[in-house]
Amino acid sequence: QWVDSVKEADNPISIENSVLDELADWSLRLEDTDSTGIRIAFSRLFRAAQQPSTLNGLLDSIIALRNIFAAGRETELVSLAVEKLISGNVEEAVELSKNLEEDWQQIMSGEAWWDAEEIREKTIGCISLCLTCLHHIYLKYPTLVSDPERLRYIVAE
Repeated sequence: QWVDSVKEADNPISIENSVLDELADWSLRLEDTDSTGIRIAFSRLFRAAQQPSTLNGLLDSIIALRNIFAAGRETELVSLAVEKLISGNVEEAVELSKNLEEDWQQIMSGEAWWDAEEIREKTIGCISLCLTCLHHIYLKYPTLVSDPERLRYIVAE
């Protein structure tokens, strides 16, 4: 009788096809990458895309952003690296990366009380930021992809 009470959600959680298509495209590019950090970042992005409305999905996307830059303990430099990496109108991307760092702190301290839709927006924003950063790293610094010091190099430039 308990099994009969389970039903499919009226509005199943999903992620836009354009984001999934871009993830698939990047996964093909990254097959030849010899960077463990970038590969870990990409596996985290896929996990985030599978559960964008959960705190786990948001955490996966933030970890992916940190791995893209090989941030390690220097996570406070990620926003600066985003600013230096992305050309043009960067204010929105830099603000997003700063907000994601604050979100991380709220999650770790147990103070995160967002609803599923807000978490989803944050996760998709972070996934998009990750893909944008990957795009710029591959265009501007292709030799840094496998360099574990890429964060310091980008920030120093």
